[in-house]
Amino acid sequence: MKTDLEKLRELEAAEAKSQEQINAAKELFKKVFDNPDGKQVLKVLKNYFHYDSPSFAIAFTKGGDAPLVAAYADGSKAIISLIENTIYE
Repeated sequence: MKTDLEKLRELEAAEAKSQEQINAAKELFKKVFDNPDGKQVLKVLKNYFHYDSPSFAIAFTKGGDAPLVAAYADGSKAIISLIENTIYE
């Protein structure tokens, strides 16, 4: 049976590994998107997914099942926001 100290050390090691993975992902995002070509790709994605339009407007202009279309639009916008927040922090 593990002691509390052993459990704490395992948690700390797992957190450190997670932070390393996060930092590696951030560096990769910056490498891919923080340059002229990457910024152009982000611009294309923003246009394609109507990044600057309200999700409900996208849902009603595309037709179909509005709540699902709005959820899809929100998900697309969240990905673009993640990329931008990562490269500009």
